Parts: sequence; C-alpha cells; structure tokens
Amino acid sequence: MEVEEPDKPELNTPLGTKAPIWIPDPRATMCMICTCDFTLTWRRHHCRACGKIVCQACSVNKFNLDYLKKRPARVCDLCFLELQKREVQSPDPKMLSPTHKSSSALTSVFHSIQHSSGRKHKKIPAALKEVSANTGASSMSGYLYRSKGIKKPWKRLWFVIQDKVLYTYAASEDVAALESQPLLGFTVSELQDDLSEPKVIFQLLHKRTLFYVFKADDRHTAQRWVEVFQEATVL
Repeated sequence: MEVEEPDKPELNTPLGTKAPIWIPDPRATMCMICTCDFTLTWRRHHCRACGKIVCQACSVNKFNLDYLKKRPARVCDLCFLELQKREVQSPDPKMLSPTHKSSSALTSVFHSIQHSSGRKHKKIPAALKEVSANTGASSMSGYLYRSKGIKKPWKRLWFVIQDKVLYTYAASEDVAALESQPLLGFTVSELQDDLSEPKVIFQLLHKRTLFYVFKADDRHTAQRWVEVFQEATVL
C-alpha cells in the first residue's frame, strides 16, 4: 500500500490566476466546507479557484477568474470572499460597471436563497473536526482495510494517527473524521491469515479484548503502521 500524499497548491500563486489541481471525486465523501454528505442527488462540485470539492449550497457564486480570461466560473464560498476582498483592494475598472454591480447583487440574493433552502447538515462533534484527513502534522496517514474480526467483512478507510489518537475517515480529503480513538493503553500485535500475505494483518486490543483488525497492502507498510501504533499506545 502506498501512503497517499494530498495534492498541495503552489505557494505564492494568487488565487484565480492559475488553474487549480482538482481533488479527485473519490477522495471526498463530504463537502470540504460544511461537511454535509454527498449522495446521488446532493452532488459534488469543484471550486474553479482552489480545486476543492464542495456542495452546491457552498458554491453558488461565480467569479471572473484570470486564468479563464476573466470568464465567470463557479467558486466556493471561501474563495469568493477572498477574491472579492482582493478585488476591493485592487479594483479592475472593467469590474466596476453597473452591469457587474447588478450581477453581484443578484448573486448575493441567490446565495441567501440557496442557503436558506439548502440541505440540512448533520451535527458533527467538534473533536472530529479538529484534524482533517490530509493534515500534515500526523505521525502517519493512509488507507488500510479494517474489520471487527479476522473473519468479518473488510472496509477500506483512511486513517490518521496524530497526538496518540487514531482518526478514521471515509476518504483521504474529508475534513471531519468518522470517529476518533485515543490509543493510550491499547496494544498492537501481528496476526496471520492463511489467505493473506504474511505480516500484513495486525490487531488492536484493549485489555486483551479485540478492538479492530487492520490489513495493509504489503508487509513494509504494515510494519510501519505497527510501529506508529505502538508508539502511540504508550506515554
């Protein structure tokens, strides 16, 4: 298993002056602003300024982007505010026409309507939003298969260990965890499954009771995870 590195934007590049690197759809199961879940009817949208995946309620605005030769394009709420701020600080004479002002006013009205009738957001505990899936401060992060027992179904999830806490995410760019588990007091040991390559499976136990079983794609990655887990289980 390769530990995925999240795409990083280029430094010192003004927002909207260069096409962003789009985050692939499978890397986010929730809006990267409001954390609402995506479904077949509540779809993903890419911000044309930053490349993040957001919901329709968080990306109703459009802005004339430099790299698109000033053509209007969908941007997320955060980028819209930043682009507006920059426009006020360095106004473009063409952007001060009555038509543009009218368009901005209509956008604001439309924006408020969309938010008032938007999707109801689930309540996520603050602790699950303290660390995002692509944090750069983790001891280790990456995809693993997880099961509640050696013969139980496996599920592929993204895991982050930071400050001796295990965070679990549905995908590698999600901004809120599904769950968090302090690892102090746990123990980690390798397991052998007759159907798997040796030393790719390990288990997490608490007071000799099985908590979870994990499986990596190769021995090297599994060993790295075991070492990081072991460091996180002791003071």
